[in-house]
Amino acid sequence: MGYMTQTMVKTSKRKGSHDSTTITRSPRAAIYTRMSPKPRKVIDAKTGKLVPDEAGVDRQEKDCRARAKRDGYDVVGVYCDLATSAYKARIRPEYERMLADVEAGLIDVIIVYSADRLYRRLADLEQLVRALDNRVQVVALQSGDIDLSTADGRMLARMLGAAAQRESEKMAERISRAAMERAYNGTVTDGYDYFGYCNGGRDIVPVEAEAIRSAVERVLNEGTALNQIAKDWQAAGIGHSGVRGEGVHRVLRRPDLAGLSQYKGKIVGKLVDHPAIITPEQHYAIVAFLNQPGRRCGVGKPSTSLLGEIMTCDHCDQPLAAQSRRVGGGPRSPKRRIPIYGCRDGGSRRDREPVDAAITELVLAYLAKNAGALRKPVKKGSGSTSAAASEAQALRDKLAQMPALLAGDTAMSPADYGAAVNALRDRLHVVESQLAVTSATPAAASLIVHNDIRAAWNDLDMPTRRTIIRELIAEIRVGRNPRYAPPMDNITVTWATS
Repeated sequence: MGYMTQTMVKTSKRKGSHDSTTITRSPRAAIYTRMSPKPRKVIDAKTGKLVPDEAGVDRQEKDCRARAKRDGYDVVGVYCDLATSAYKARIRPEYERMLADVEAGLIDVIIVYSADRLYRRLADLEQLVRALDNRVQVVALQSGDIDLSTADGRMLARMLGAAAQRESEKMAERISRAAMERAYNGTVTDGYDYFGYCNGGRDIVPVEAEAIRSAVERVLNEGTALNQIAKDWQAAGIGHSGVRGEGVHRVLRRPDLAGLSQYKGKIVGKLVDHPAIITPEQHYAIVAFLNQPGRRCGVGKPSTSLLGEIMTCDHCDQPLAAQSRRVGGGPRSPKRRIPIYGCRDGGSRRDREPVDAAITELVLAYLAKNAGALRKPVKKGSGSTSAAASEAQALRDKLAQMPALLAGDTAMSPADYGAAVNALRDRLHVVESQLAVTSATPAAASLIVHNDIRAAWNDLDMPTRRTIIRELIAEIRVGRNPRYAPPMDNITVTWATS
């Protein structure tokens, strides 16, 4: 049943005399609807254009409005998130706007079709409990009203949340399994019209395909910068960042251009019913070229972030770049951007400030603990160090020559080429790790001569801090993480020295 709120208003009848009058108003209700899968397109009867089919959320809103009318609630807003999962750690704009209105005191009741429309993770439930703060009632049509103001109500909500989280995890397992089967069978994984293709990836767009072939040849044969290729595409009216939103770097790295199927960043076979634009040899050559250590698309400005391009995504082995995400946008919460580290392929991401602070503390603690060892001078001209440095340079030279060798070696298969490149990179990683142990760390050594290491660190500029981190840490791998988990959760730091 609904409940009524009361507001006390004072009215004056004569000077020096006040009477209290009670005015009863209907509770202000917010309706929240959400649909996880991307809505299919249907033809609008009025305009004749393709529009998202929102019938699912429309049915949720209709049932919620019926409940509001029955209980005497005054619907003051409808908040709808389309194609947004409540299980993945993603921003739900309308959900965030609704919580901002709750914080502003504009909402008394939240009505949802089912509790799992609001939350599918226990972490989100705890956030919701804190946001509502016993001020707002939650009405769920299917799973029953949720009283978050009592211990029993919160326990029931957690039980429902645990069940919803389990179902989401099982669904994720089924989706992952299906994606793996499609990849190994060579079928088009999502049917999306990426740059160069149409009809769900089954047909080639001639103009875009020719632009891709030309770009691959120019990069491999002439070393043309990707920025220049992007400008040429735009001048020719081939918008590489238009509807599909792909950059030149991501376009040229895609294995489906060579008719190759991949799963979690690894080539697992060939695609069926998907024509190739370039050869597998060209694909492996362009990827090896773009993966060269230290390669940059342009001069640009020095990095202003502490860990940008230093941390690595554990999901797809790509470096995490300094980015930002948008939050807010409601009437009570202005739109703003929060700095983050994010994978360009949509893998791991973290808010920048807490991770910077956590890694800084690790580095300072390591410097304080190992100050004596780092102050020890390393013998110059050491045979082992000299040999390791020579081997590392030879391996780098071989990696740089691999694309040219492939072009002149028709007997080498794509699989052999990939295996050879991976073997060279693995050996280079081992040799560089040995060098990190036996070589001096000049930037770190210059820092620990100060009595107050923290104060000296704060006085350093950003490039010097990044140099010290690269000297001390061999690798920082970042796994996917729930949104409200601790910043260092699922992050592995491997030190360069033992």
